[in-house]
Amino acid sequence: LGLEAEEISANANFFSLGGHSLLATRLVNLVQQRLDKELSMRSLFEQPTVTELALVLDELSDPSTAGYREVFDDDELNSEGKEEFFL
Repeated sequence: LGLEAEEISANANFFSLGGHSLLATRLVNLVQQRLDKELSMRSLFEQPTVTELALVLDELSDPSTAGYREVFDDDELNSEGKEEFFL
């Protein structure tokens, strides 16, 4: 998307920031390659914010957290975590 990490909040929506289906496909593939996680396109469309996607990826790592949702303030997500969203 060509954005700097500082421009992205924890509540930033992938699609509101200019994401579209082709970039979504790229993001899903990059998550698979770099994080070895099987993020689905459906998950990205249903949980398009940084916080929601972080929780989805956490659930993929630890299925016991499935269904557990915690809301974070923008300040709680460091810039490194924001950068991972836009691999």
